Amino acid sequence: MTALLTILILLGITIAIWQMVKIFDLTQTNRDTSQVANDKDNSINGYLMLGFLGFIYLITIISFALWGDLPLVSNSASEHGPEIDRLMIISMAVIFVVQTITQFLLHYFA
Repeated sequence: MTALLTILILLGITIAIWQMVKIFDLTQTNRDTSQVANDKDNSINGYLMLGFLGFIYLITIISFALWGDLPLVSNSASEHGPEIDRLMIISMAVIFVVQTITQFLLHYFA
């Protein structure tokens, strides 16, 4: 019951802040209401997309460094295990290369 009351209070505070922001926006006199993106908006979004791409690559490298060995157990339960592990490594390498190229192209042209 306490959790429900806490959630309701936080929801009420959030709605109140949202309404105050809307009132603040209505009181502004020098505001640009154009919904069309200009060159400055496009430039900012381009830099943000490339920054996000760097973040994705950084998280991928950190994940490989910290948890790269987890999908493959060193001792297999069957005699086919080492071959399946080798296929898994090849598949992950191909997926990683394709993902890297695809993500770069998507973020560059976004």
